[in-house]
Parts: sequence; structure tokens; C-alpha cells
Amino acid sequence: MWKFLRQVSVETQKHQKALNQKLKHLSTAALSERKLPSHSFEEGAEVEGFLVKNVTPIPEFQMTAIKLQHIKTLAEYFHLNRDDSNNVFAVAFRTPPPDSTGMTHILEHLSLCGSDKYPVRDPFMKMLTRSMATFMNAMTGPDYTFYPFSSQNHSDYFNLMSIYLDAVFKPQLKQLDFMQEGWRLEHEDVNDKTTPIIFKGVVFNEMKGCISDNSYIFGEALMNNILPTNCYKYVSGGDPIEILNLKYDNLVNYHKKHYHPTNSKFFSYGNFNLEDHLSFINSNYLSKTKPYEHQRSSTIVVPEKTWDKQCQLHVDGRHDPLASENQSHIAISHKCANMQNFEEVFVLNILGELLLKGPNAPFYKNLIETGLGLSFSPVTGYESSIQDTLFTIGLQGVNSKKFDEIIATVNKTLDEVIADGFEDKQVESVLHSLELSLKHQSSNFGLNLLFWLVPFMNHDCDVISLLHINDRLNWFKKHIKENPKYLQQKVDEYLRSNPHRLVITMSPEKTFDEKLEQIEKNILKERISKMNEQELDKVYGNGIELRKEQEKPPNADVLPTLKISDVDDKIKRVVTTDKNIIQVPTQLSVQPTNGVTYFRAVVDTSELSPELKPLVPLFNYVINQMRTTNYDFREMDQLIHMSTGGISFNSHLGESCTTPNAYEEALLVSTHSLEQNNEKMFEVLSELFNNVQLTDINRFTTLVNTLSSELINGISGSGHRYAMSIASSLVDPVSKQKEIYGGLSFVSKIKNIAQSSELEDILRDIQTIGQHVLNKNRMRCALNISAESTAPDHLESFLKSVSGEFKSQPGQTTHIFNVSGIQKVSHVLPFPVNFTAKSVRGVPFLHKDYVALKVLTKFLTTKYLLREVREKNGAYGAGAVVSPSGVIQFYSYRDPYALETLATFDQSSQFLSDTKLSSQDLDEAKLGVFQEVDAPTPPGSKGMGKFLYGKTDDMVEQYRLNVKQVTEEDIRRVADTYLSADASEQLSSYVVIGPKTSNLGDDWTIVDHDQ
Repeated sequence: MWKFLRQVSVETQKHQKALNQKLKHLSTAALSERKLPSHSFEEGAEVEGFLVKNVTPIPEFQMTAIKLQHIKTLAEYFHLNRDDSNNVFAVAFRTPPPDSTGMTHILEHLSLCGSDKYPVRDPFMKMLTRSMATFMNAMTGPDYTFYPFSSQNHSDYFNLMSIYLDAVFKPQLKQLDFMQEGWRLEHEDVNDKTTPIIFKGVVFNEMKGCISDNSYIFGEALMNNILPTNCYKYVSGGDPIEILNLKYDNLVNYHKKHYHPTNSKFFSYGNFNLEDHLSFINSNYLSKTKPYEHQRSSTIVVPEKTWDKQCQLHVDGRHDPLASENQSHIAISHKCANMQNFEEVFVLNILGELLLKGPNAPFYKNLIETGLGLSFSPVTGYESSIQDTLFTIGLQGVNSKKFDEIIATVNKTLDEVIADGFEDKQVESVLHSLELSLKHQSSNFGLNLLFWLVPFMNHDCDVISLLHINDRLNWFKKHIKENPKYLQQKVDEYLRSNPHRLVITMSPEKTFDEKLEQIEKNILKERISKMNEQELDKVYGNGIELRKEQEKPPNADVLPTLKISDVDDKIKRVVTTDKNIIQVPTQLSVQPTNGVTYFRAVVDTSELSPELKPLVPLFNYVINQMRTTNYDFREMDQLIHMSTGGISFNSHLGESCTTPNAYEEALLVSTHSLEQNNEKMFEVLSELFNNVQLTDINRFTTLVNTLSSELINGISGSGHRYAMSIASSLVDPVSKQKEIYGGLSFVSKIKNIAQSSELEDILRDIQTIGQHVLNKNRMRCALNISAESTAPDHLESFLKSVSGEFKSQPGQTTHIFNVSGIQKVSHVLPFPVNFTAKSVRGVPFLHKDYVALKVLTKFLTTKYLLREVREKNGAYGAGAVVSPSGVIQFYSYRDPYALETLATFDQSSQFLSDTKLSSQDLDEAKLGVFQEVDAPTPPGSKGMGKFLYGKTDDMVEQYRLNVKQVTEEDIRRVADTYLSADASEQLSSYVVIGPKTSNLGDDWTIVDHDQ
């Protein structure tokens, strides 16, 4: 759950770019589903114990912002009233970490392990199948912790609010839960006193997993050292070694101080009645609490004092056997404006886009194209989610001998920008992206807003002013018009002449893992050596006590739950029209798209040769980044971003809903634009399809090196997905193709291409792919548009311009897959923890057993796997899912015990046989399935199930009905049919990604990437 890295939360970073570029024991059933118009709240009014401080329309987002303060506790409340059914709620606390023991992170976990009103072990996890939430999580940032959820169901929303608020204000904070979630000493086999004592714990293992990622290590070191005198010098998620120093009593005391209502901030968004929110919070929690003003002021983060000269630092990182020889990192980071200075923050965000993004950016030209670095590192860019904002230029895939040259190049580039400025078209392109992002609607719009705003709320910023983006945009345009050198002056002020600059470098140390492992062993040895017999007995006794607690039947009856009857039988049908435009099949759907046109095209690739197909993802990556007949690649990039929200090419493998082993092989082309730019959007597409020149070997080499670097550096953060992909590829043909297109096979292929001397031959193959697919011979299109849109006319012009004549759509074809038996593969990589997976062949979407398998995997995840793999053995995550093609997939994430987990997967069928399944258990598992099915879909994506996979509304409604009708007998039958030992022997697979695993049998294939 620790999402907010010191490099900036991935979520925050993503959504920030999208915006510049989410009654006592009150009966929720009694709450009316009123939707209170914003004008019912007036400034100065008192509503349910809150004082209305501000009511402001935000026309940019078609919403009204309402700011309130609780009169008694001074807790602040921020509501965004918008006609959106996907309602969001969060409670947040300012939680500067006092050290690197992971106190705030472990407290976040512990608070969700039971409360006064809900004394249930891990109510958070149990609500995953008692709710229709569209999002549930808890997140720890560098100086804040917040607890967000979203739901479209009114009763569900207030059920979750009750659980979340009781969790943060009245948690049980049991010591046994601290041992489970944080860290503990325990025998390797908890029931065997003769086995070695080791360290265990969910967060302990989670953070060990984090340090398997060099980007994480580098980002932490940067943050800790550029702001070294306040809380940012600490690892808020916890340094694994320091976690072992965290005391339970210290955590409890920290909660008393920091989780006080006076130190809280509330956020809500959507169309549910605000007065109901206020009434619930006030009557159940705030009205009973005494105010404590010191509580808020004592958590204030003091701004970092500006240095008078630059500092330099070198740190060690992990050696990566998959990466090239050049594995060093370098970053030049600057402390910039305080986050409360919104104008400066806005300008620095613009500068981040201008200086770093795309082939026209000066740092891209001088650092990436010159080969000084393979790619920008994840720390690169402008970071405004902490009080002292940072601007960082970072590179990965660097030769350590080039450090000085890189520093000189950065300074020279800044000097050039200060002297020459930016082209007007570059600035216009960035501003166009901002304008388009304001109109683009995502399914989690309220959550995106929350992720963006929480850091600013945390530091008492005027977030209402922050939301007035048009005001800031007009202010910016005025400034650059009045002062053409305004941006150059800001580059000089914040980057070139700024004395608060940190130059940090990192190089691989081959013994990095061994050193950390030895430190942990030394700590363990020292602690055990100081224990007397009584203390050693206590370690054993604590382990037994925790295991008994973990194995107690959960008393989940006190938790609120929706009923299956609360789930609609029918769906909101999507009206689509099918027509031929220049003979090309086209799906049209009129939607409230807010003035944005969404276009997609599927182009068949099934006729490509087996030699070319593995290169399709590389073709997709480079196609929109190369030159054309009329534009060089820099001009083309500018043209794309001046006219569209970007043009993406992706591999599309559309699984058959009915036929095993059948799927469609294609490219999916996607883009969107403002309606007034429809003509330009299709002109740009025409330029790509008709005139792209795949001949520039230097440009191609740069792109391949960048892609290779990014893929390799992303493995540790998605290890379970790679393990699942490999395992599924061994039992299912479409999964095999997906693994070739995006799994570890693809990473290895791109790595080999990047290191190859035959890049010109590869580029010729890419040209051949282009000749096969950049036409309308086997194409179909889709438009999601407003009623008045002229997009169909412009689509017709585009199709007329594209070569070829429509012939046919081969669609989904059946593939021969003659594989049987059990396959086991271990991929050895230098990670301190494992990622495991097991796959078993299932059935396609419309098969009668598919829904039963979906319900079964939900049941196994919540009732079995999370308990056995996460709670008992300390893995960060575990579960079971059914893929779209019907593969039954088990997985674990950041797992210290690979073989034990695989054995747990194997025992799933036996667990079900030994377990009495109640009607409530069955309903909860079904709710978990409906949670996926009923996830909100934005207007621009409606109808895509039909367009991409042939899933009609009739099919989806039948699927819903089938889910509701699943019985206990169905669950037991499919478990016996597909998960029994006999079934696994027919066709199944096991995969481990991680360190060398001892005791593997001769039936395992070992792929050692360090050889």
C-alpha cells in the first residue's frame, strides 16, 4: 500500500501530468440519496457542526468547491460537488516520519487491522468482497498518510466511510498485528522450535522488495540528501534494516498524536449529498473529541534552508544482470519554489515539459540523443508534491566515466536555453496538452483530483485557488507576452544560478545484495545472542500465539455488506451504430465527450511471418517517433502534440469469448483530440500511415536503447506480472503470444537488439512490418463523439488517403497448442524476495464454467491465499484471478517463501473441500466479481468491449445473470475439475522470479540471468 515513493508517488506524478498535460451508530440505509446543489451551502453558514468557509464555482471542471471547518476540532473539510456518480472520500493526516523505521507506513497498515466498531482482523481486505467499491486503498507519502475510497453505490459508500473513519480514529492497534504487519522474530517453521529464528513481517518484506529496484534506491538517496534537515531525510516507507528498530509503543504514541481530528483533513467528491457526510462524521467522531490546536502546529514541516553552494554525493546500487555494461545513474536536482507559490509551481511544471519531454526538448537532444544516457531516470522532472519542490535532470544507463561530461552538458544546455529561449510552437504544444487534459474525462476523475490535491492540502495550501487552472493559464500567457524572456529568467533563477543543487551519482556494486544480507544476519545474530532462555521461549510462544490468531475463524459478521440483490440485473446499454466508411467497418457511438473526439483503429497482423511478429511491439514503440516524408521526427512530435492527446500504437490480442485457443492478432491505434482539431488529427494520422520513413538508423538506435533501459528498470516493480505472464504462456496460446509481446521474453529480446551489431537488419524488418500494416486492407475503426461532431467526415478523408482496399477482417482464429503436463521454470534475478505464479488452463468467457471460476478465485483470494501467503508468511500480496482467455492464475508479490507459496497454491482445491461454504461467503465472492464488471467507464471508452472483443451488451447481461446464479455446487465442481492434482498434472505451470531457490527438483528449468 506504500504507493508514495520519495521520487513522487507514481499515481501523483501520472495524474499531475494529466492535469497539466482523481447519528451515533448511523444506519446507512437511513441516509437519503439526496444530491444537494452547491448553492444550499452559503459562506458563514453552520451545517452539522461545520462552518462553511468558502463556496466557489470551478468552471474548468464543471464543479463547485466547498471548503468547511469543523467548529469544535478545527478539522478541515474540502468537498468538490460534481455530477459524477463515482463518488470519492478520503481522510488524511500530516505524518512527518521521525526516523526511517517505517513508523508511518506500518501505522497505515496497522490501523486497518481492526477497530472499536469493527473488531475484525483486517476489515480492509474483507471489505474487498463485501463492497462494490471502485477503489479502496491506503497510502503513505513522504509527510502524509491518507485513506481513500470510491464507490457508485450510496449505501456502500457510507459503509466504507464508517469503516475507514473507525479505522483511523479508533483502531485497536494490537501488538500481534504489529508483529504481522511490521516485523517480528519467529522460527522459520513457526511450529518447530528447532528451526532457525529469522525476521518476518509484511512491511519488512515489502521494503526489501523496494530495494531490489535501483530507481527506488536512487530516488530515496536523492530525496534524503537534497532536503537533509527535515523529515525528508528519512525513508517514510521504512528502510528494512531500520524497521527492525521500530518499537510497538512508539507507534501507538505516534498514532495518539498524529491521528487526532485536529490534524485531519477530509475530502469528498461527486454527487452524493454533502450534508449526509458532515452529519455522519460529526455525530460519530468529531463531536466527541476535544480540540487540540497544538496537534496540527506540531506537525508542520519547516522549509529547508537554502544552501550557499552545490553538494555532490555518490551511492552504491545493485548490479543488474539484464542491463548493459553502463548501469550508472546521475541526477542534478534543485530545490525550487515552495509549493504554496502556485504561479511559480505552474511555471516550473511548464518548464519541466519544455526542457525534458519529447525529442524537441533540449535535454533530450543533448543527453539522450548523444548517448550520454540511455534514458531519463524516474526521478526526472518537476516534483511539486512536497513542500520544497524539486526540479531534477536524471539519467540512467550511464557510463560512470561520463559523469563530469554529463554535468558540463547540463550546464551548457541551461546556458543555451537562457540565451536562446524556446520556440513559440513548443510552448503552444504544452499549452494545448493542458487544454485537452482539462476536457478529457477519465473513469477515476475524482480520484485523480484527490491524488493531485492531497499533498497541497497537507501543507494548508489554498487548493481552491489551485483548481482555477484557467486563471493561472491566462496569467502565464500574459507574462510571457509582456516579457518574452520570462521563461529564460526562470530557468536561470531555479536551475542555472540556484546554489541549492545536489549532484548525485550511483554505480552498481556487485556485492550490494550480499552486504545487505550480511548486515541483516549480523543484527539477527546479535539480538539472538543477547536473549536468555526465557526470551527465546517468548519468541516461540509469540509465533504460536500469532499463528493461532491468524487461524481463528474471522468474525466478519459485524462488517457491513451489500447484498447480491443490491446489484442491478441490467446494465446501462451503450448505443452503437455500425457502418462502412470507404468499405472499412466503423463503429460510431454518440457520447457526452465534453468536446473531445476519441478514435481507434484495429489493423490485423495475423499474416505477418513468425519471424516478424515478435518485433511488432518494437514497431509500435518507434512508429510515431520517426520522421516522415514531410516532417523530421522533431516536427512530427510537435505536430502530434499540437493536434492530439498523443497517438499510440499497441499490440492487440483479442481473446475469443467462445472458442478455446482462438484470438485476434492486431495493432490498436488510439488517439483523441479537441473537436475543433478533428481535421488536424486525421491529417496527422494520414501522414503517419502514408509517409512514415523507417530509415533513420541513428534515431532508431536511440529509441531502442531507451526502450531497453526502461524495460529492464521496470522488472522489479512488476515482478508478479512477469511471473504470471510466463506461467500463463506455458498453458495457453494467446498468453504465449502476450508474453512474447510484453513479458520477460520481450525484455530479453529488446536487450539483445540494443546490444546487437545488426540494428540495420532489425530496422529493415520494422520497415517490412510497416508495409504490411499501414493500409486499410484489414482495418476497422471506432469513433466516440458528440452528437454534433464532424469526425466521421474527416475519418472518411483519412481512409481515402490511406493505401489499399478493404478486403476482410480475419478476426479470431484458432491456434494449435500441443502442450501437456507440468512445466516449472525459475528465473534467477538478484532480488531479495520472490515473485511466484502458477497457471492452470481454464475455459473462455462464455463457457458455463467461466463465471464459477471467477467466483472461486475471488473466494480463494480473500478466504485462503491472503491469510496463508500474506498474513502467515509475510508476502506483500497474493491472489488468484482468471484471465480474459480463461487461464486460472495464482500469484504472490514480494514473497520470502517461494516453494511454500507454490505448495499453498496446490492445496487450494483441498482447502475448499475442507471448508464449509456459507451463503454469505458465496455472495461476497460474487460481489468481488461484480466490482470488476461494474467499474465506471468514461464516455470515450464506452462500447470498446464490443469493438475490441466482440462482447455485446447481451453477452455482458447474460454474464451478470450467470454470476448471480452460481451455486456452491458449481464452485466445488469447477475446483475439482480444474484445480485438483489430477487436473494440474494434465496441464499446469509454475514460475518463480527472484534469488536462487534451494531445494528445486530436477523437474525445474533454471534460467540464470546472471550467467
